[in-house]
Amino acid sequence: MNAEAAILAQLDAKGFVPLPHIDPFPKKTVWQERIVKALPAPVEKVVKKPVVQHTAFASIISLSEATDNHSEFQGKTMTMERIGAAVANVTGIPALQIRSHRRFAPITRARFMVCYLCRELTDKSYTTIGRWLNRDHTSVLHAMRTVDKNRAAFEPELSAVMRRLGVLA
Repeated sequence: MNAEAAILAQLDAKGFVPLPHIDPFPKKTVWQERIVKALPAPVEKVVKKPVVQHTAFASIISLSEATDNHSEFQGKTMTMERIGAAVANVTGIPALQIRSHRRFAPITRARFMVCYLCRELTDKSYTTIGRWLNRDHTSVLHAMRTVDKNRAAFEPELSAVMRRLGVLA
């Protein structure tokens, strides 16, 4: 009789009932296997997203085309600070208000434009942009989706900001 069996015998004599053995690593059930099989395959094709879609042009302008065509933009590095200052200048909302936690509609709209332009014109991640704006990365993702969805409503101000930044003529 091993030590474990002796302890179980003593506990049984005192009236304790041992718990059933619970497997810490249970086998996958049929429905779990179906979920694993139904996961989508990784995307192999890299989709090149357009950077700017301006209504004045009939085609989509990429950032490389914009920088090649406009000499005043060449040699300047695009920073989140420059984008924030340009949005603040065009909208009339101070940059500190844009980076604040206030949710007043005009401030939120300006913040959405900053998120969108920072993501499109810089190589910064959602997390980096969110930290700079005192927000979570999911807030930046929401801003991107909102501007993409309502592009026509944001177009006049986005165009004015891009002209101020020197991306558009």
